[in-house]
Amino acid sequence: MMALLPCLLRCWPLAVDRRGAVALWMGLTTPVLIAAMGMGIEVGDWAAVKVELQRTADAAAIAGAYYYDANSGKANLAQNAATAAAYVAQINGASGATGMTWNSDSKTLADDKITTQIVSGVQNPVDIAMQATVSRTVSLAIGKIFKADPSVTLSASSIAEVVPGSTGGPACILALQGDITGVTTTDDLDLSGNVTVTATSCALRSDASVTIAGHVNVTAQAIYAAGTYTMTSGSATVTAAIHTNAGQIPDPFLSDTALQNALTAAASISSSVLPISCNKSGCTGPSGCCTNTTSDGTTTATVNPGSYGGLSANSQATVVLSPGLFEFRGDVSFAGGAQLTANNVTIATAGLGGSGSSFLGNSAAALTAATTDNATNGQIAGTFFATGSANATTFGGTSGTQFTGLIYQPNGTVKLAGNSTDGSSGCAEVVAFDVRITGNSSLSSNCTGYGLPTINSLPASSRVVLVE
Repeated sequence: MMALLPCLLRCWPLAVDRRGAVALWMGLTTPVLIAAMGMGIEVGDWAAVKVELQRTADAAAIAGAYYYDANSGKANLAQNAATAAAYVAQINGASGATGMTWNSDSKTLADDKITTQIVSGVQNPVDIAMQATVSRTVSLAIGKIFKADPSVTLSASSIAEVVPGSTGGPACILALQGDITGVTTTDDLDLSGNVTVTATSCALRSDASVTIAGHVNVTAQAIYAAGTYTMTSGSATVTAAIHTNAGQIPDPFLSDTALQNALTAAASISSSVLPISCNKSGCTGPSGCCTNTTSDGTTTATVNPGSYGGLSANSQATVVLSPGLFEFRGDVSFAGGAQLTANNVTIATAGLGGSGSSFLGNSAAALTAATTDNATNGQIAGTFFATGSANATTFGGTSGTQFTGLIYQPNGTVKLAGNSTDGSSGCAEVVAFDVRITGNSSLSSNCTGYGLPTINSLPASSRVVLVE
């Protein structure tokens, strides 16, 4: 013990001497502080990258959703919309968008840094939405001290949903003139005379203006006009909601390939092809067109589907069109008490060289389009009469014209005239350049079983919103 005393006396001053402690502490803690500060700066950089990635994902999702909405009905829509979203991500700084792989089952376009996908809506599962995910690999400076991987991958995702706007309910009449020539106060839907128009389940729609004159009694779900609505007679009664300055509806059948092809085929029929002419003794025309059968003094002519120069019937003719597609270069005309029965039929005319198709005089007509279930002989489901003619087509007659399906005349006037022009309570629609109603008419847009698209009363007003 006494031997240790000299050592203790020599070391004690060192034990109680605190000089240099701060330097020692700084030497020990400074690397840790520098590393912590470096990590803070690096994490801050990550946050900045995340913000940039989120903006890129938002822009891509919105662009893809807008593309999908603006190009509805076009081919390869999902893939093209996903591609548009990926390109927007690329021009906003995300790598990728080249050599990407499209998966049609999952509707996903992806590479290692960009993924765009068509998904169900978030606000409403039946809506369409675009999801965009972008990622970026960021090199580590300080962080690699703590992990073996010298980089970190950051990502951001966004969903933009296409939210449909109000459609205004289905329209059973659509007058297209204003969409072609511009919105004016000139009417392209005119109701006049002493008539009753019933359209309780649908709307009357004009791409220009609507005029009602005379002792007109109208009951409809609504009346829409891109321009103005004018009622010039105090004796008219209108039970319908009135909407003016309501935008324009484009022709909903321009993209109907079968219908447009039938009109093109009708216009391509050679002028050397003979028309069919019918009277009370039967019908004559091209070989194989018709079969005449006489019973109890009445001759009934049965006309087979095909391509002909035209069709005219008068003088108490009784004509039956067999189910199928009829294409005529000229007009179809029934007058003079002629009787027409045409069930499960589509009539397409070019109206070349004539003054317009008509069902007039004392003629009675029963015209029925094929449904989607029984359109098996070339008929176009839902369409019973279509023409490319610029001349007026008139449906009327004192006995009335009963029709089920669509009357389509994008280049001319359709006149619903006579004592009674009654449509089916299920499906009776008119789409024409302009429409003139001077006879009692009953219309309906309950055409689901006939394969006809719903004609909206308001233009597409969908919007794109970020939902995630």
